[in-house]
Amino acid sequence: MNRMQSVVRRYSLLENLKFWRFFDSRRKPFVGKVGTDSFIIYRDIWYQNSFLPRIRGRVEATLSGSKVSIKMSLHPFVTVVLCCIVTMAVYSVISAYPIIRSVPPFDYIFLAFLVAIVPIGFIPEAIKAKRLLIAAIQTPDDQSVDTQKSV
Repeated sequence: MNRMQSVVRRYSLLENLKFWRFFDSRRKPFVGKVGTDSFIIYRDIWYQNSFLPRIRGRVEATLSGSKVSIKMSLHPFVTVVLCCIVTMAVYSVISAYPIIRSVPPFDYIFLAFLVAIVPIGFIPEAIKAKRLLIAAIQTPDDQSVDTQKSV
C-alpha cells in the first residue's frame, strides 16, 4: 500500500463506486481513484448536480509533514455541453440582429442565465468539498492547514 492510499484509508475519505448505495448509512464523503501520490475524487451525494466539482489532488512530502494541493473543475462533458449551448446562444444573438435590427430581450436574459448558472451551481459545491477535505485531513493538534483556493 502506498503513502496516498494509507492516508485515504486512515481518514476514511474514499469509497469505491458501487451501484447500490441508496440505503447505506455508512457512506464515505468521497468517491474516486487514488494513485501513488495523487487522487481524482468527487463528493458522494444523493442528489443530482451536474456542477459537482471533480477534485484532482497531489500529495507532496515536506519537512514538516505533507502538503496536499488540489484543483477543482467541472466534469469535461459538462464543460463541453455548456460551451456548445453558450455558442448557440451567442450565434442566435448575432444572427438575429441583421434580420430584425434588434435583439429580443429574451436572448440577453438567456445568455445571462447561462453565464450565471455555472458559478451558482459550482461554487457552493466546491466550498462544501473543500470543508470536508480540510476537516478530514486536519488533525485536532494540527491547525496549520493552508487553505489557499485553487478552484
